[in-house]
Amino acid sequence: MIRILIADDEEYVRDLLVKTIRGEKEVEEVAVAGDGMEALEVARQFHPDLVVTDISMPRLNGLELIKCLQNEGISCKTVIISGYDEFDYAKQAISLGVKDYLLKPFLPEEMIQILQKVSEDVENQRRFRSNMEFLQEKVKNGKNLAKEKRILSLLKGKEDKGNLEIWEEEGKDFWPGSLCAGMMRFYETGWKFESQDQVEEFLTIIREGYFSKKLHLSAIALEDTELAFIWSIREQDPKALKNYIQIGFDRMQESFEKYYGGSFRCSVGGIYDDIKNISLSYEQAVNLWKCSFDGKKSVMFYGDECEKEEEDLSEQIREWKSRICSDVKMAQKKNAKEDLQQLMRCYASFSTRRADYIGASIGELIYAMENDMEVYETEGEKRKILKRDFLEHASLMELEQLLEEYVIDCCDIVKRNSEKNRADQMVRQAKELIASHLENPDLSLEWMEEQMHFSASYIRQTFKQKTGESISEYLIRKRMEKAGQLLERENGKVQDVAKACGYENQRYFASSFKKFYGCTPTEYKQIVMEDPQMRIG
Repeated sequence: MIRILIADDEEYVRDLLVKTIRGEKEVEEVAVAGDGMEALEVARQFHPDLVVTDISMPRLNGLELIKCLQNEGISCKTVIISGYDEFDYAKQAISLGVKDYLLKPFLPEEMIQILQKVSEDVENQRRFRSNMEFLQEKVKNGKNLAKEKRILSLLKGKEDKGNLEIWEEEGKDFWPGSLCAGMMRFYETGWKFESQDQVEEFLTIIREGYFSKKLHLSAIALEDTELAFIWSIREQDPKALKNYIQIGFDRMQESFEKYYGGSFRCSVGGIYDDIKNISLSYEQAVNLWKCSFDGKKSVMFYGDECEKEEEDLSEQIREWKSRICSDVKMAQKKNAKEDLQQLMRCYASFSTRRADYIGASIGELIYAMENDMEVYETEGEKRKILKRDFLEHASLMELEQLLEEYVIDCCDIVKRNSEKNRADQMVRQAKELIASHLENPDLSLEWMEEQMHFSASYIRQTFKQKTGESISEYLIRKRMEKAGQLLERENGKVQDVAKACGYENQRYFASSFKKFYGCTPTEYKQIVMEDPQMRIG
């Protein structure tokens, strides 16, 4: 279906054309204009597939309108309508690529025939354009995929002669010279790189907006928020390359803070003059990333880190790891966080060459804590599980955050379980105390508070929560059960039974007994004597 613009200064002609073509299946929408200037304004917004225009119009005639449409890049077919049967007009129209030429007066059938012909041309043109775009996209995707594989092989040190030759050809304006590799991670920017196409779009943005044209940069996605880069310049000048990279990322950082609300961090490996060293540069960048602990720097360069003189830190590290495990076992959250910070500072003192040791050491800490936490694996407890693969890519700053969350979670679980054990112990102690002092008339919640060293409110609330009975209900039940057992004996006198169950007043005992059993102590004794099966003990 096509969009049609009709331009004619005679209203009845416009109406006739609209009436003729509006019902045709090829037509999507029709717009009209009373002269060439108005038609040009409408075309800019309407984007017609076909313009049907009169030649003779005020302000801008039909041929001038066609020239203006072509000059402004408005792509459309054109049909000329004129009352002048002159060869000069036809010749000019043909030179402008006019699709057809109608003379006034014309029959509606003539316009419909032209419309069908134009519709077929438009559809063929659209199909051709779509096929071309598909082929171009396919070629582009193929090139991007090949580029992604090539960069990845360079970073892994698997370059071959053909690969190197293609790389040098692509960056011929920046080669030979200085080059280096690095990695970059984004935080809370909303940017994700799920394909090499998205990476290339991002590179186009930062090349034009932030980095010097003297700098050549390529990148691939390692994860959806992480990129690996290769930078190079034509000059063999490491300082210049470092400066270009620093300036570019400084500009990016300023823009990110202003427009995106997120941030990024980047580590850059050593700078070399041979493409074969790019894998070494990338390895250095990764190690630098793992050992980084300063969250204020958005860009870190290999060789700039202030390496302390390496002492034997292994003993200190063992001590801090042991303290962290002890803190977790005792649910001391504050101490655990402080000791974790001290451990990370020890790791930060190492050279970037010890990055693998750091990962292994932290792995040991995680393993030790997970073993300690196995005793709390109950149906009601769910704790975080740390994935080990993050140790391969995370910086010390990121590791501290992840470990802190894990340590806090473990401390909370230990605390909940400790409180549960404490509650269970209290209930058990309360029951034992009641069982051994049923004859004590002073047995009460306040008396139990003095004996157990728990507050009366804690005993009352926790006992009820754990057993479903209040302390007084439990005490009465146990006294009545004991009373029933004593009354079942032949010599069980009511007065003696009341005293043995902690009741000084026999009448009060009898009243409580009747509420519990539904009969008096004497009646109960008579029932049991007549029917021994009614005994409770």
